[in-house]
Amino acid sequence: MARRHRRELPSLVRGTWLAAGLAVLQAASGAYVVLSRLELAATMLHSSIMALLFTVLCHLALEAAGPAWSLHGGVATAAGRPPSSLPGPAVTAGAEEPV
Repeated sequence: MARRHRRELPSLVRGTWLAAGLAVLQAASGAYVVLSRLELAATMLHSSIMALLFTVLCHLALEAAGPAWSLHGGVATAAGRPPSSLPGPAVTAGAEEPV
């Protein structure tokens, strides 16, 4: 998808390259964890790269989902509606709160 839309969405291409690079770093740091026999610093590096990779992949998923889920247009909702129109618990004026 990134290749097909590279002119309209350059951030998708950059994110794809970043995710690929982080995946390679994740594999290399995993090998280092094994070779260092679970040294704490190596394990923390491995988990930090995993968190970065997960963040980049989540952002790519939002970018690929389209404008209804875009992070650039303000508050993102599933249906593209403002948050006040989302279904939720009804709040009525003057209602007593449970004790």
